[in-house]
Amino acid sequence: MDRDINFSTAAEALAYCEELMRTGVADLFRGQTNDWPTISPSLFRGSASIVNVARPLLAEFTEWANFVPQMVPYHDNPEEITAIAQHYGIPTPFLDLTRTADLAR
Repeated sequence: MDRDINFSTAAEALAYCEELMRTGVADLFRGQTNDWPTISPSLFRGSASIVNVARPLLAEFTEWANFVPQMVPYHDNPEEITAIAQHYGIPTPFLDLTRTADLAR
Protein backbone atom coordinates (compact mmCIF):
# COMPACT_ATOMS: atom_id res chain seq x y z
CA MET A 1 0.00 0.00 0.00
CA ASP A 2 1.35 3.38 -0.92
CA ARG A 3 -1.07 5.54 1.01
CA ASP A 4 -1.36 6.76 4.56
CA ILE A 5 -4.24 5.42 6.57
CA ASN A 6 -5.15 7.18 9.80
CA PHE A 7 -7.31 5.97 12.67
CA SER A 8 -8.83 7.73 15.66
CA THR A 9 -8.11 4.88 18.05
CA ALA A 10 -5.77 1.94 18.41
CA ALA A 11 -8.82 -0.34 18.38
CA GLU A 12 -9.79 0.91 14.90
CA ALA A 13 -6.26 0.33 13.64
CA LEU A 14 -6.19 -3.16 15.12
CA ALA A 15 -9.55 -4.01 13.54
CA TYR A 16 -8.21 -2.87 10.17
CA CYS A 17 -5.10 -5.04 10.58
CA GLU A 18 -7.23 -8.03 11.53
CA GLU A 19 -9.25 -7.49 8.35
CA LEU A 20 -6.02 -7.43 6.33
CA MET A 21 -5.04 -10.76 7.90
CA ARG A 22 -8.49 -12.29 7.39
CA THR A 23 -8.51 -11.38 3.70
CA GLY A 24 -4.91 -12.47 3.15
CA VAL A 25 -3.71 -8.99 2.18
CA ALA A 26 -1.14 -8.97 5.00
CA ASP A 27 0.27 -11.49 7.41
CA LEU A 28 3.25 -9.67 8.90
CA PHE A 29 3.15 -6.50 10.95
CA ARG A 30 5.70 -4.14 12.42
CA GLY A 31 5.08 -1.66 15.17
CA GLN A 32 7.05 1.55 15.18
CA THR A 33 6.88 4.94 16.79
CA ASN A 34 8.74 6.91 14.12
CA ASP A 35 7.72 7.60 10.54
CA TRP A 36 10.55 6.11 8.48
CA PRO A 37 10.50 6.57 4.69
CA THR A 38 11.33 2.89 4.25
CA ILE A 39 11.03 -0.13 6.47
CA SER A 40 14.62 -1.02 7.25
CA PRO A 41 16.56 -2.28 10.27
CA SER A 42 18.03 0.32 12.63
CA LEU A 43 21.56 -0.47 11.46
CA PHE A 44 20.73 0.81 7.97
CA ARG A 45 18.69 3.91 8.88
CA GLY A 46 21.59 6.22 9.63
CA SER A 47 24.90 7.03 8.06
CA ALA A 48 27.46 4.39 7.15
CA SER A 49 29.38 5.23 10.33
CA ILE A 50 26.58 3.74 12.45
CA VAL A 51 28.06 0.30 11.71
CA ASN A 52 31.32 1.43 13.31
CA VAL A 53 29.40 2.48 16.41
CA ALA A 54 27.11 -0.56 16.55
CA ARG A 55 29.83 -3.20 16.22
CA PRO A 56 31.60 -2.44 19.54
CA LEU A 57 28.26 -1.91 21.30
CA LEU A 58 27.11 -5.36 20.20
CA ALA A 59 30.43 -6.89 21.29
CA GLU A 60 30.08 -5.23 24.69
CA PHE A 61 26.47 -6.40 24.99
CA THR A 62 27.47 -9.97 24.07
CA GLU A 63 30.23 -9.94 26.68
CA TRP A 64 27.76 -8.66 29.29
CA ALA A 65 25.22 -11.33 28.27
CA ASN A 66 27.80 -14.06 28.82
CA PHE A 67 27.96 -13.13 32.52
CA VAL A 68 24.21 -12.84 33.17
CA PRO A 69 22.68 -16.08 34.46
CA GLN A 70 19.32 -15.36 32.76
CA MET A 71 21.09 -15.18 29.38
CA VAL A 72 22.66 -18.67 29.60
CA PRO A 73 20.18 -20.15 27.07
CA TYR A 74 21.47 -17.69 24.45
CA HIS A 75 25.23 -18.01 24.99
CA ASP A 76 25.81 -20.20 21.96
CA ASN A 77 23.46 -18.34 19.66
CA PRO A 78 24.80 -15.00 18.38
CA GLU A 79 21.63 -14.36 16.37
CA GLU A 80 19.48 -14.51 19.49
CA ILE A 81 21.91 -12.28 21.40
CA THR A 82 21.72 -9.77 18.53
CA ALA A 83 17.92 -9.91 18.54
CA ILE A 84 17.89 -9.19 22.27
CA ALA A 85 20.48 -6.41 21.88
CA GLN A 86 18.23 -4.47 19.52
CA HIS A 87 15.68 -4.19 22.34
CA TYR A 88 18.36 -2.41 24.35
CA GLY A 89 18.76 0.21 21.61
CA ILE A 90 21.74 -1.28 19.81
CA PRO A 91 21.41 -0.90 16.03
CA THR A 92 21.24 -4.31 14.35
CA PRO A 93 20.59 -5.73 10.87
CA PHE A 94 17.42 -7.38 12.22
CA LEU A 95 13.87 -6.16 11.71
CA ASP A 96 11.12 -7.11 14.15
CA LEU A 97 8.04 -8.51 12.49
CA THR A 98 5.10 -10.35 13.99
CA ARG A 99 2.12 -12.29 12.72
CA THR A 100 0.07 -10.81 15.58
CA ALA A 101 -1.16 -7.33 14.75
CA ASP A 102 -1.89 -6.57 18.40
CA LEU A 103 1.80 -7.09 19.28
CA ALA A 104 2.87 -4.61 16.61
CA ARG A 105 1.14 -1.62 18.12
